Amino acid sequence: MTDVSKSVKLAGRLPGSTENNGLLSVVQELIDSPKADRMFVIWADVLKITEDVETGDHVPTLRVKRIEPMGEVDAASQALRELVMQAAEARLGHTPLPFDETDVDGVRILSFGDEDDNDGEDDD
Repeated sequence: MTDVSKSVKLAGRLPGSTENNGLLSVVQELIDSPKADRMFVIWADVLKITEDVETGDHVPTLRVKRIEPMGEVDAASQALRELVMQAAEARLGHTPLPFDETDVDGVRILSFGDEDDNDGEDDD
């Protein structure tokens, strides 16, 4: 699998105008709940393409042109979540494994499928 950090970069700047930078509308939410998973819709283009002369790799740097917050993942509309899953399925060529994320004593735990099948212990 390709190391994405080597194949695509994100520019460090965000759109400055309040028309295009929806993050400005959720600053307090980000401060109040920094670990909440949120959904965003972004518009981006390629700001530049850097060539690694040693390997010959070309690395595009994406520039965020517009970003719109869609809320916390759990609160986002079902239609939006379904649209994201359809896009992931089209990209991957198969249905991604479903997963839920839980937080137990400050530790994030990812569980795949049925929670009872993921405890790592025999059920005998």
